[in-house]
Amino acid sequence: MKDKLLSAKILRTCISKNVLFVLVLAVLMAGGQAVWGSTARAMSLERLVVTSDAVVLGRAGEARTFRESNGRMVTRVTYEVEQYVTGEGPAQISVRLLGGTMDGVTQYVHGEPRLPRGEATLLFLERRPQAAGKIFVISGLSQGAFRVVEDKKTAARFAVRDLDALNLTDPPPVDRLGLARSCMSTFLPLDKLLTLIRKFARDK
Repeated sequence: MKDKLLSAKILRTCISKNVLFVLVLAVLMAGGQAVWGSTARAMSLERLVVTSDAVVLGRAGEARTFRESNGRMVTRVTYEVEQYVTGEGPAQISVRLLGGTMDGVTQYVHGEPRLPRGEATLLFLERRPQAAGKIFVISGLSQGAFRVVEDKKTAARFAVRDLDALNLTDPPPVDRLGLARSCMSTFLPLDKLLTLIRKFARDK
């Protein structure tokens, strides 16, 4: 009953999207270059948990942008893990993001989250198999990244998600707890979200 009441409260704030995930061509203002965005399916909260190797609370640190051997510009962010909500790993990891700025040129990929230095975040992460477990990518692009903000009056913490112009469609079936479609509101009480994440992790 508690699980149903909890999911019902979150479901009331859930924002449905009906858009197709397509390969997006981003025309860049800096440098005049064009770069293709990434594609993914809309993911429920349960699906995000099941497909992630770890869900973490922490803060982004130093970021370094470089080109991979295929010429793709990527940014590697040093991330200080304060808590493993699910999974386990080192206290400091690297998170790989598409795009970045180097040599006066900026490449921006729609749907790829940004991790400002020092900002508290909740991330759903997948390990890169060739990276010995220390380099991760964010599951579901912006679907798997939340900023953590605090109400100064009440000290309550909230998880805030910005899909960054990422349009979702073909939503997966409703979660076992009743969370539908791309799942969650863009603004959720952090403690309730963590409770649901842990439940789905236990039921994997």
